[in-house]
Order: sequence, then C-alpha cells, then structure tokens
Amino acid sequence: MRNNLIMTIIVLITYVVVIGILSLYYYKKNNGEKLWIRMGFNVGFWQGVVLASMGFTTLTLIVFKWTNFISF
Repeated sequence: MRNNLIMTIIVLITYVVVIGILSLYYYKKNNGEKLWIRMGFNVGFWQGVVLASMGFTTLTLIVFKWTNFISF
C-alpha cells in the first residue's frame, strides 16, 4: 500500500510539472492576470494545472490497475 502511495505522488508531481511547463507560456501570454477560464469558472492558473493533473493521475492509476501493474 505504501508503494502505491509513493507512486501516486510521483505521478501527480510529474503531471503537474509537465502540464505547468507546457501551458505556462501560452496562458501567460493570453491572460495577463493568469486566469484559466473553463466552463464558466475563474480558476487560478496553478489551481487549474493541479486539477488537470489530478484527473490525469486518476486515469493513469485506472490504467495501471487494469493492466495489473499495481493492486489495491
């Protein structure tokens, strides 16, 4: 169980860094106040990055579970 937690944290941090680096320049250029507007919500840039990363982490863990890479 501890290994799953460590792997989950590593996957989450990796997604935060990758999504943050890939999208920071684009959103900084288009939104001077760093707002990320999706579906009517005004969310700070990093909050949006963390939310997207959580979704990708969840999907990654589901795929890992489906392929029996990890067990819960």
